[in-house]
Amino acid sequence: MSDEEAKGMLRAEFVKLQALDYADLVNRLAGRQERSEVVGLSGVAYHVELEGFWDDDEHDDLRVVASIDDGGLRAFLPFTDSFTISPNGAITDHSTA
Repeated sequence: MSDEEAKGMLRAEFVKLQALDYADLVNRLAGRQERSEVVGLSGVAYHVELEGFWDDDEHDDLRVVASIDDGGLRAFLPFTDSFTISPNGAITDHSTA
């Protein structure tokens, strides 16, 4: 597994999610998880997990977390990225990379 490839693929997924509006993200991910597999240019298959949960007691701000691993040891410590979106569409990026 290439760390750089995995991070790049995670970032691409993250950008696609941030392009969605609040209502679409709430309908798709609030209280849910999505799992998929993507294959990098190197041929390595990566597991992508998306999850949404409420970031406040009022259920206004949705936190979206994306993670990626190769199913090996990286599965115990996947690369992750997150952001919070408010009903007005404002995004707070919580990226670590």
